[in-house]
Amino acid sequence: MLEYDPVVGVDIAPDYIRATQLERVGGEYYLRNIGMVETPPDSFEGGMIVRPTAVAEALRELFRERRFETKKVVTAVRGKGVVSRIITLPSMPQERLRRLIENEVNRYIVFSEDDKVVYYHPIEEFDEHDRRKVNIMLVVARKSLCMSFCETFKRANLELTGIDFGMFGIMRELRNSMPYSLTGNTMSVISDGQSVSMNIFSGDTLKFTRTTNVGKEDLAGGNGQVDRVVGEMLLALNYYQTEHPQGDMIQKLVVSAGATGDKLVAAVRESVDEIPVETHSPFANIRLNVEDFPASVMERVDSDFAASVGLALHGQELDILPFQVDLLPSEVHHGKMIASQLKTFVRWALVALIVVFGPYVYLKESQQKALNNRIATLTAEQEELTGLMSRQATSREQQRKLNPLSTETPVAANLSPLFEEVKTVIPKTAQLTAMRVVAPNVVEFEGIAEDNPSIFYFKSSLASSEMFEEVELGPRSMTRAHGRGMVGFVIRCRHRGLM
Repeated sequence: MLEYDPVVGVDIAPDYIRATQLERVGGEYYLRNIGMVETPPDSFEGGMIVRPTAVAEALRELFRERRFETKKVVTAVRGKGVVSRIITLPSMPQERLRRLIENEVNRYIVFSEDDKVVYYHPIEEFDEHDRRKVNIMLVVARKSLCMSFCETFKRANLELTGIDFGMFGIMRELRNSMPYSLTGNTMSVISDGQSVSMNIFSGDTLKFTRTTNVGKEDLAGGNGQVDRVVGEMLLALNYYQTEHPQGDMIQKLVVSAGATGDKLVAAVRESVDEIPVETHSPFANIRLNVEDFPASVMERVDSDFAASVGLALHGQELDILPFQVDLLPSEVHHGKMIASQLKTFVRWALVALIVVFGPYVYLKESQQKALNNRIATLTAEQEELTGLMSRQATSREQQRKLNPLSTETPVAANLSPLFEEVKTVIPKTAQLTAMRVVAPNVVEFEGIAEDNPSIFYFKSSLASSEMFEEVELGPRSMTRAHGRGMVGFVIRCRHRGLM
């Protein structure tokens, strides 16, 4: 099974800093940690962090309080300092394409020559008027904007491994929550708190993208900004459906607008009666332990964590989106490369020291090792004797627990019917690990299952059986078995055959 380095998705917004850590097990994601803290006031100006020390202190407080298991993070930039669009160029080799984009980018972006970070990715090639062309996803951000985030995470003693575009982070999370094999045309309307993005997918190919700067307060208020967004969405729909054949119509519209986007969702539903509209929850397809993350907590944080969840998927998504934005400035990449080379040099220097001085140290310590070996032998013999006594005691205790005919639990019935009945009702997705007769007529089952529905099915099957009554579900917990995440459970019930 593939392993993925854990990373924390950190979304720094003007209101809150939100952090999410996921773990991918096979084709499923599990929520491992989540947290949020208020962003210090007046920390942003034009999307740039202007109080990096204050924000870094808030980050340290968040990671200290929630105890995230890694310091590797991915973040996102947004606002007027980031521009994205799809451009069409003649098809050509990658090196020529790179040089052409570097020369042509000033035609599309007004940032100064020394204040921009450029990311591009070919989306699809197609023929037009007997010429081969390619659509390019182009994202350009102000370098000063990106560097403000780099400096903030550096002061917080966190390792920034990537800078994404906020909208694409949400788009990644939204796409990974859909079926793996996606067909047809889908439009997404995404709000990240500072702007609204409209994107049209044909299968997994991004066909259209447009962003308008409308903030969270504008969407929540009644100042006409919602009508403006809906108007631009309708223009995008009309443009796409005009440029494409009738069989290429939009089949579904998905809205991810956060906790304050109710007015936008309602306006979208009213404006497109002929297209199904779905609202999106970022945790809908992510498994979690209900004891660690109860429904009351998840309902409060759910919608506004879309960007953070999308960033947490960075590097371990299911490889069904054709691009992964990285806006880390080149000097930061260069610094990381130098640091990596320095670590490699130090590692090999230590190896060389061991090779040179190892024999001398070995000869010097040989006599001491002989003495230590003698002491270790005596200690091992003593521990072996102690271990044998402990194992005998443990074996007696296990036999007492597993033997329903012990003197402590008098039973007058044969347990063979009980085992046969349990074998017929337990689902294939669950497995018993222990059975205990805790009273003359009370049986307790302990086991593991792939998911909560399997546990509830087993409990319901026991309750429906003629041999059991008063079936109660005990505590559940997340555990690992067979190389993947499982749910541990305990079920206690009365067995009519033991009365």
